Amino acid sequence: MNILEIFKDPPRRYGPVPFWFLNEKLDAERLKWQVRQMESQHVFGAVMHARPGLVTPYLSEEWFAAIAAILEQARECGMEMWIYDEYPWASGMAEYRVPKLHPDFRIRALDRVERTVQGPQSIEWDVREMLPEDCAGLVGAVLTPVMDGRLMGPGEDVSAGLQDGIIKLDVPEGCWHLSVFFERLSWNPYGDGFGRGAVTDLMHPQAVEEFIRLTHEEYRRRFPEHLGSTITATFTDEPPADTPGWSRLFRQEFHRRKGYDILPFLPLLWHDGGPLAGKARLDYDDVKGQLYEESFFGALERWSEGAGITSTGHLLLEETLPLHQRFMGDYFRAMRRLHYPGIDYIFPGVIPAVVPKMAASVANLYGRERVMSECFALTGWNFTFEHMKWMTDWQLVNGVNLLVPHAFFYSITEDEPIPVIPDDLGFRWYDCPPSMFYQQPYWDYYAEYADYLRRCCWLLCQGEHENDGLGIYYPIETVEAEIEPTKEHTNSHAFEIPGTWMTADYLWEGSSPERTDAHFRAAANGLRAAGLDFDVVDDESLRDARVEDGHLVMRGCRRIRGIVLPRTRWISAGVYRRILDLWRDGGLVIATGSLPSRAVEGPEHDREVQEISRTIFGMAPERLERALETGESPSVPPTLSALWFDRPGNALAEALRSAGFGAFSSDSPDLFCQHRRVGDVDVYFLFHFSPEAHRNVTVELQGRGPALWLDPATGETVCLAAEGTEAGVRLRRGFDPYESCFIVLDPRFEDRGICVRERAQDLELTPALQINGPWRVTLDFGDRSEMRARDLPRYPEPDSLEPERSWQALAPWEEQGLEEFSGAAVYETTFTWDGEIPDDAWLDLGEVGIAAEVWVNGERLGVRLWRPYRFAADSSLRRGENRLKVRVANTLANSIQATYGSGRVPTSADQEKVQRYARFEPGTLRSGLMGPVRLLVAGDQTADSG
Repeated sequence: MNILEIFKDPPRRYGPVPFWFLNEKLDAERLKWQVRQMESQHVFGAVMHARPGLVTPYLSEEWFAAIAAILEQARECGMEMWIYDEYPWASGMAEYRVPKLHPDFRIRALDRVERTVQGPQSIEWDVREMLPEDCAGLVGAVLTPVMDGRLMGPGEDVSAGLQDGIIKLDVPEGCWHLSVFFERLSWNPYGDGFGRGAVTDLMHPQAVEEFIRLTHEEYRRRFPEHLGSTITATFTDEPPADTPGWSRLFRQEFHRRKGYDILPFLPLLWHDGGPLAGKARLDYDDVKGQLYEESFFGALERWSEGAGITSTGHLLLEETLPLHQRFMGDYFRAMRRLHYPGIDYIFPGVIPAVVPKMAASVANLYGRERVMSECFALTGWNFTFEHMKWMTDWQLVNGVNLLVPHAFFYSITEDEPIPVIPDDLGFRWYDCPPSMFYQQPYWDYYAEYADYLRRCCWLLCQGEHENDGLGIYYPIETVEAEIEPTKEHTNSHAFEIPGTWMTADYLWEGSSPERTDAHFRAAANGLRAAGLDFDVVDDESLRDARVEDGHLVMRGCRRIRGIVLPRTRWISAGVYRRILDLWRDGGLVIATGSLPSRAVEGPEHDREVQEISRTIFGMAPERLERALETGESPSVPPTLSALWFDRPGNALAEALRSAGFGAFSSDSPDLFCQHRRVGDVDVYFLFHFSPEAHRNVTVELQGRGPALWLDPATGETVCLAAEGTEAGVRLRRGFDPYESCFIVLDPRFEDRGICVRERAQDLELTPALQINGPWRVTLDFGDRSEMRARDLPRYPEPDSLEPERSWQALAPWEEQGLEEFSGAAVYETTFTWDGEIPDDAWLDLGEVGIAAEVWVNGERLGVRLWRPYRFAADSSLRRGENRLKVRVANTLANSIQATYGSGRVPTSADQEKVQRYARFEPGTLRSGLMGPVRLLVAGDQTADSG
C-alpha cells in the first residue's frame, strides 16, 4: 500500500457523515439539490435524521417517498446515506408507536416504599396513598431483619400478605425493615422537564422486535436495492434506560440466569446488608447488562449484518462510571455490539480524553475499524473553523476516526408552521445549532475541512493502534457493588453533577463509587496529558487473555505488559488470576487508592482475591483500608513489578516512563500523539493543542526510517531532517496554533522525488513588508438562487447595504457598520515589491474571521480556514506593483441575531430556549480581514517600499 499516494485523495467513506436534519415539509427537488450541495463540498455521506420541526409525517408514504428521492440522488452522486432509527430521539420508540402498542413495552424503573417495624406485632399497612401516579403495578413485599441499623442479608418474601395495595403481616420479635416494591413508569431518564413521551423498554426483546419491524424492516422492504450500497449504516441515538432499571420480564429472567429469586435481595440495592449486598447488586447489574446487550444492541447488530450494512451510535450519558451503571450497566457490553462504537461530544468545550478513549478501546479490543463521534452540537452560530478543527483533532488524537457533525439543517426558517411534539430542545434555527450547511457564508470552503478530515480518518484507520503496552482496568464492578440508587451525585440529573456530566469533577471525597470513578478518569486523563497511551480493558478481554513473553495477549492480539487498577475494590477472581500471571511473567501491576479485596463471584472467593493482592503488593488490602480510613500514610513497598499510589497523578506517569512505557515524548506539554503501526511503518498523528505557536519543540519517536511529514490540510509530504536515536528519531520542529500533522517512519522508504526541506513552521520568518491599503471592499452575498435564498435569515436585506466601500484601515465588520452582515467580502489593494524575488515568501493575513481565499496578480494561492492565514507567495510575486485580492466569509451568527435575536421576525422560541439552545451569542464574532497583512521572508530580504 502506497500511503503517501492514497493520503492525497483517500476513499470517500472516510469523510464527514453529518446529521442531516429533515425538519420541515420534505420536497423531493429540494432534497436532491441539497444532496448535490453536499457532494460539491466533498461531503459524501449523511445521516437521514428526522428532527423536530418535521412536517412530513414520519414513516408515512410521504416520508418514504422523500427518502426514495434522497437515495436516487445519492446513488447518482456516488454517496452513502445512513438510517437514523428514530424521530425525534431516544431510539427504540418509532415515534412513540412501540410503547403505545402494549403496556409491557413501556420503559419502567423499580421503586419502593419502606418502613421500620418493631416486632412482635400484627400490622396492616395501606401503601396506596404513598404510590405515585406513574405506578404501574406492585412487584412484591420483603421483610428483612435489622441489627444495629443495618440490614442483615436478604429478607423474606412476604408478598402473600399484599393485596390491593394493603399488606397484612405478623411481624416476629425484633427490628425489621419492610419494603413494598412497585414498577414506576419512566417518562424521561434525565428526571427533568424535558419530554413527557413514553419510551420503550429496551430490555424487552418483543418490544425491540416491534421497533425494528416498524423502522428498519420498512427500509429493507422498500429499498432492498440500496441496502449495502447507497444505505450503508444505521445510527442509534441515546437509547433510554432508567434507574434502577426494571422490566416486566426482569424477575423471571433473573431467576433463569442466576438461579435464585431477586425479590428478597431487592432491599440490598438501596441499603447496606453485609457481604451479600455487593453480590446482589452485581448480579442485578449483570442481568440488566445482559438484557440490554442481547435484546437491543445485539438485535441491531444482527439486523444490520443481515442487511449487509453497519451499525453505530452512542449511549445516553457515557462520561462517568456511575452513569455507565445507571443507564446500561456496562459500557463495553453495549458498545461492543455496534460495528462502530461511538460517543457524543456536545458543547464548545474540551471533552475529557477518557470519553473517546473508552470507545476507541472497545474498537481495539473487539475488532471494530471505526470509532464514531457525534460532535459540534450546541457550539453556537458563531462556531468557527478553527474551533471546529481543534475539537476535531482532540478527538482524532484520542482514537476517534469517524465524525458525524451535528448538523446540516434542511431548513432554518419558521416559514412553515412547526408541529407540536412531546420532546424538543428547539426547532430549526434554534435546534442545537449551528447548521454547517449551505446556509452558511463559509459553505463554499467546507470542502477544505472535509478533505482534511478525510485524510486524517483514512490514515487513522490503517494498521493497528499502539497502546504503549499499557492497560487501564475498567472497574465497573466496584461501582456496581457499592452504588445505591438514591438522589446523590452518582444518580443525580446530569446538570447537577459537580462540573456537569460532560466534564465532571473528580469527587475525591465523595461516595465510594464516586471516588472509584475519580481514580479511573484521573488515571486515563492524566496519562494522556503525560503523552502516554493505553487501552481501557474490560473483564471479558482479560478473562480470555493469555500470558506470553511478559505480556497479556488479549483478543485482536492486543498486548499489554502493564496494567493500572484504579481504586479497584471488587474484581473477578478469575480475572485477577490472569493479572497475577502477568505479574509473575515480569509484567507491571499498579494500583491506586485501594487494593482488590472482594470477589465478584461471591464472598466465598474473597480470600483468594485478598491473597493475590498480598502476593503482588506485599500488603493485605484490609490493612491498607484501615490505614486510609484512619488518615495514616500507608506504605505499600514498591517493587520493579508492583506499585501503589494514593491517587493517580504525575508520579504514576513518571513511574511508567521510568519502566520504559511510551513510544512518544516531547518537551512540550501541549503536544499529543496517537501512534499506529501499518505493517513495518510507524505512523504518528501529532496534535499541538495550543492557541499559540511554539518553535523549537523537541519530539522523540520510536521507529526506523526517514521522517516524513504529511500535511492533512493539503496532502503534501515533506522529508524532514531528523537525528537518529537508539530507539528511533529526534526532531526539533515548530508548531503553529492547533497544528496537527502525521509523522511517518518508513524503513523501506525510497526517495520518490521527495526532498529534505524545511517547513514554514520551522523557519525564522521576518516581516519584509506590511500591506496597509487602502482597500476596496465589495460585499458578496453569495448564491442567491431560490433554493438557497428561501432558507436564509431575512435580515439584513441585501438592498439595505451599500455593496462597495473604501476602507483606509482594516477592522472587524462589527466595528464598520456591518454588525448584522453574514456573508463574504472581497478586499482588493495593490502593493509594491522593489527587491529581488525571494526564494521563500509567504503572505500572512494576520487575523481573519473566519475563512479566506487569496489571489496575487490573478494567481490563486489557496484557502485557509484557521490560523495561520499564511500562503506561499514567491511564485506569484513580481517586482514592482502587485495586485492582492482576498475574499473573506464569516458565519451566520450576525444575520441570525439581526433576524431572530432582534425580534424583527416572530419566533416560536421562548426566551429561555433562545438563551439556552440558540447560542448565537451576539457581539462575540469578529468578522472580516483584520490583519496586519504582511509579506514574510526567510532571512533578511526586505522590499524598499510597500
